[in-house]
Amino acid sequence: MSSPFESVNPYASSSVNPYASPVAYGHAPQQREQAPASLVLAAMALMAVAGIGLAVSVYNFAFSFGQPHIDPSAPEIVREIQRGAVGPVATALQGGFCMLNLFIIICGVQMVKLQSWGMAVTGSVLAMINIGSCCCVLGIPVGLWSLAVLMSPDVITIFSAVKSQG
Repeated sequence: MSSPFESVNPYASSSVNPYASPVAYGHAPQQREQAPASLVLAAMALMAVAGIGLAVSVYNFAFSFGQPHIDPSAPEIVREIQRGAVGPVATALQGGFCMLNLFIIICGVQMVKLQSWGMAVTGSVLAMINIGSCCCVLGIPVGLWSLAVLMSPDVITIFSAVKSQG
């Protein structure tokens, strides 16, 4: 026996809840692209290297306001480095390296969120040339790795898809 409501109800089927709100039957929201694990790992490594660089740069920035601690028994080149570690030039340089490391961290965040491929590439390159506090020792391999991940056709496609959705 059929119900008189079957012909009126367009949602009358066994798999659809007739008591659910009609809004639930609209179009499903588009799924946001997910970053591949290699991209997330490369971005995290980039942010970790920049975080270490930031910590060292902040320490050196604070140290640059003090008096130079010159070891009289050290070789002349070491004494020159010790003299150059304080003063307005050292303060400006260390402040610049603080800003550089903050920018690299922001680029890593953009990389994880799939928001700006260009910033992610820029952060990778800057990590490789970040000479402050010898962070380029870690930054070169991490920057090369993140560049290799970013240049992958799959990753470029994901960034393009996210850009076209937004």
